[in-house]
Amino acid sequence: PAPSPPNPSRGRYPYKWLWLVYAGLHLNAWLWSAVFHTRDTHLTERLDYCSAITVVAAGLVVALARTLDLQSLRATALPVLAVASGLGVHLNYMLNIKFDYDWNVKVCATTGALSGLAWAVWVFTAARKQGHPGCYFMLAFLVATNAAVLLEVLDFPPLFGPKDPDHSEMGLGLLDAHALWHAATVPLTILFYRFIGTDLTWWYGKKHDD
Repeated sequence: PAPSPPNPSRGRYPYKWLWLVYAGLHLNAWLWSAVFHTRDTHLTERLDYCSAITVVAAGLVVALARTLDLQSLRATALPVLAVASGLGVHLNYMLNIKFDYDWNVKVCATTGALSGLAWAVWVFTAARKQGHPGCYFMLAFLVATNAAVLLEVLDFPPLFGPKDPDHSEMGLGLLDAHALWHAATVPLTILFYRFIGTDLTWWYGKKHDD
């Protein structure tokens, strides 16, 4: 449903800037992911990995900002600086010391787990105290995300692939764990978008009723 008309005296939806920045980082990450998966070079690999971990880090900032009700850029300064500092240290290590795939996975998994924990706190609080309709979409997103992450953690070889890698057949062996992970991000995006929509509707409806 469309959001209720905003109450001018209470201001506009305060998280618009947050979602726009987050969307921009996602667009950048998926652009370089597409480029890297099309042409695997030293440069495209690093652009893909660095863009991806930046999105994961930004996800933690977003989760903290919404859970702690930080409604402006100034209010989010502390978590932004903390996460950005950690991201900078990690990128410096990856680019200038050792491009360590296993370490990168651990950092991504830990950061994602912290984001999931923050969102779980929001779901519990919003459902119990606010009756927020977006709780259901966020809960579904968290469950689906954790299920999809298993595709990356429990990696498996291509399905229906030829036994002999030197005699591959056209169209076979394309569905491995990583490919299915990319496919799983499509419904995840829809769930998160629905959450933002219900958050917008709830905000304007709540403020209009106040």
